[in-house]
Amino acid sequence: MASALEQFFRAQQIPNAADWQTLAQQIDELDAIVCQNSTAALPVHHPLALILVDDDTAWVEQFQQLPAHQFVQMSAIEELEVYLKLYPAPSKSNSDIEIPPFNRVLLNVSLADLSTQQLSWLKTMTHQTPPALVFVCTEHASLDLRVKLAQAGVYAVLPKLLPQQVLNLVKHLQLSSATAQKRILMVDDNPQVLDMLQSSLEPWGLQINRLENAQQFWETLQSCVPDLLILDIEMPAYSGIDLCRTVRNTFNWHDLPILFLTAHTDAATLKEAVNAGANALIHKSATQIDIVYHVLAELQRARGTAIQLG
Repeated sequence: MASALEQFFRAQQIPNAADWQTLAQQIDELDAIVCQNSTAALPVHHPLALILVDDDTAWVEQFQQLPAHQFVQMSAIEELEVYLKLYPAPSKSNSDIEIPPFNRVLLNVSLADLSTQQLSWLKTMTHQTPPALVFVCTEHASLDLRVKLAQAGVYAVLPKLLPQQVLNLVKHLQLSSATAQKRILMVDDNPQVLDMLQSSLEPWGLQINRLENAQQFWETLQSCVPDLLILDIEMPAYSGIDLCRTVRNTFNWHDLPILFLTAHTDAATLKEAVNAGANALIHKSATQIDIVYHVLAELQRARGTAIQLG
């Protein structure tokens, strides 16, 4: 089983519908094996909050018949235009509109023709805060359609399989998203700065751990096991530069992405931070979206993937 899955992901060719069908079946079999044979603690697959946009009544009904425990919420809409009316794209005149209470949208493109308005809305939805993961199921795999969907920020294009198989693929793909379950440790003696960082980063699905006392850093680092570290430079007891050097000198943490959020602008201090092992320096006057961009960029760089915002 493991060898077959490895061969699928290493294949140097674009999967066709039959390949996706085989993968879905293998994932089903693997889930069954794990459930039967494993007594160890396993990662939790959280239920999905899902909007299903599809005019295929039979397919929608099959989705609605799936076990309820797989969903937090599910709503079915026949046409994307209805969705646009329910949740129009935000603008200066309607900035207080309701954001869809769903973080994943499964869209069936039964026609290859998507209007400019529809593509624009999809792009807005995939770039909102927090961003929605949009999965498109389509039997049309033309290059032109794929390019348009990619430009709109669609997370994945899937073949139209059985609902349970599609749902399994969505669950599998969501676990590899850039921010899924990523932990951030923020160290700053100013609680207002920590409040700002937390309010900026949490909507992106990041797990935030905050620390005001640098003397508790090592114990917190080991218990938190973060995927990224944000440090202030000037703090009582230990400076952020001291903490950065300590992390870089420890084998287990040598590659941990480290960002400095600082009010310093002098070249000497900034050079010292870089030499200590900082991945990036962010000035405290930066906008919240700039801070978010730097954090997501470092997380995705650590995964060897690219990022595009706006």
